Amino acid sequence: MLKHDVLNPPSWMHDIDGEFMAPDLDLKDEKCLTQEQWAYWWACWDYRTSSRTSGKHGVKFMHTSGDPTQQRWVDAIDALIEIGRIDASDRQTALRSEWIKNFRCAVCGSSSGFIRRDKAKAGSKQYDAGQVRVTCSGGKCRTRDVLGVLGIETMGDPADLVWVDEANAPETGQRVGQSEPGQDGTHGSPEAEASESSWRPVDIADTVDGLVAGTLTRLKPTLGRLQGANDDEGALFYAGRVNGLAGESGAGKSWSALASSAQEINAGCAVVYVDLEDDAAGIVGRLLDMGVDGEAIKALFHYINPGERLDLVAWSQLSDLLSEYMPTLVVVDSTGEGLALEGANPNADEEVARWFRLLPRRAARHEAKPAVLVLDHVTKTEDNGLWPIGSQRKRAAIDGAQYMQRTVKSFSKDAPGTAKIVCAKDRHGTWRIGQHVADLAVTPDGTRVDVELKATADSGQSGTFRPTVLMERVSRYLETHPGAADRTKRQIRNSVSGKEAAIVQAAEVLVAEGYVSTSEGPRGATIYTIDRPYREADDIGGTSQVPNEALSMTGAGAFLEKGTGHQSHRPVPGTSRAPEGTTSTSDLENGHRQIEEHNRLAREYHQGRAS
Repeated sequence: MLKHDVLNPPSWMHDIDGEFMAPDLDLKDEKCLTQEQWAYWWACWDYRTSSRTSGKHGVKFMHTSGDPTQQRWVDAIDALIEIGRIDASDRQTALRSEWIKNFRCAVCGSSSGFIRRDKAKAGSKQYDAGQVRVTCSGGKCRTRDVLGVLGIETMGDPADLVWVDEANAPETGQRVGQSEPGQDGTHGSPEAEASESSWRPVDIADTVDGLVAGTLTRLKPTLGRLQGANDDEGALFYAGRVNGLAGESGAGKSWSALASSAQEINAGCAVVYVDLEDDAAGIVGRLLDMGVDGEAIKALFHYINPGERLDLVAWSQLSDLLSEYMPTLVVVDSTGEGLALEGANPNADEEVARWFRLLPRRAARHEAKPAVLVLDHVTKTEDNGLWPIGSQRKRAAIDGAQYMQRTVKSFSKDAPGTAKIVCAKDRHGTWRIGQHVADLAVTPDGTRVDVELKATADSGQSGTFRPTVLMERVSRYLETHPGAADRTKRQIRNSVSGKEAAIVQAAEVLVAEGYVSTSEGPRGATIYTIDRPYREADDIGGTSQVPNEALSMTGAGAFLEKGTGHQSHRPVPGTSRAPEGTTSTSDLENGHRQIEEHNRLAREYHQGRAS
């Protein structure tokens, strides 16, 4: 400790108005403080606040000299702040406290909640593994339960224990029903603590041997099976993982979820459907319209329509349901309503992350290992994107696959229509980003509704095939032809050089990846509109593909649009710009170099196909 009087702290502990500042880790880094200076700052702060201080809402902070960086303590304090048990303005004091009391319990709601660190003194009989104990004075709310509500994993059996007198327990208090640490070698020693840590290296020998021998296979999607797909890549969703499906309202997300549910029910598997947007009549009515047997629905379809937060009691009931029926699919419809039910801000990263830990990931990690499918929304203005609205933490929370569903032809219970399903993320690599994986076809016939998830031509393609040369040609054509009559599929096929089937595929990839959008034109024609230019040279996804036919050029590197006599100058990959049509020596040399580069690319392409 620096030998300074705590009554006269130095100027660097004060703000520009001369007010003494509470110690702050960001300020510590900003001021480049040594550990000794940091400790001195806290000594001055402790003197001003004493060992006990009151915060907002009557919360009491005790022994404010603890370690503010202990991770489980930080996680617990931040979780309590998120749900309003501790005020955010008291965070720094809370992080330094050893014991906080008189906040509302996260489980039972009583005003006698408290949280404290577990600390053992040398020679004591008290367990110490960096644990955090959070409960209430009645002792009926276990630490394990409260941490579960806060979305924090427990560290083992000691979290289930309670103090004899929680409200007044001394730091050396004895727990109920716990043998003394060290007597059985299970607690108290560094070796025992290390053996319980998930940070120990994982033995991967069996994994390596299994993958090499073929007895262990890589994860594949197995739910949401696609009609017409091969067995290896014929489904959308991964079991035991959190999967997502987003789309604009009316795009048919619930129909896709129910089509997957019907597949599981018809196979004799249970489904849990957490519905936050509709009611039982609406959801079950759709299953019946799809021809699912009523008795099978009664036995295997478990419908939940919650109206309150997922607290300890609610999770206990849901967990029991999962254990009893072992469902293969859990649908959560939808993310936005689920966040609202928990009082979470959809744009706040930490609140979104906590909700995903609280329900979707928790369900996916259950012993039943169901595929969890979370439905979400996009706005009209985001129709060309691949991700739902709100926090970017939604992306990280998906550890299976995420898809965007877009309406191709609007449908209802009386009118047929289709929607396309495009991959936004696949953690396990079955589908590539932007790939048109499936189509949803909804066909009512008066007495029932046929709902099918169909494989597409693209879903049978290798995940690396993208006709990038043709994609750039189509993009440039659309950029220079503003008239709607020039932007139909037929006009694009007739005007852009290349094989017609490959040109159509290039246009579809541009649509799937958000470069081009489509709209309905006269007499049912599809009109393509450029949203952002595509350039092969800037492409970081897939492999550049050169079309089969030779590249048509006039002059130095200019492409002819099929059916026209016009040159469409563009930079050749590896050059800075297209020539301007002059005949200077340097321009001719440039042109020859560009032609040679094109010829080299064409040779490499044909050699690759021949091999």
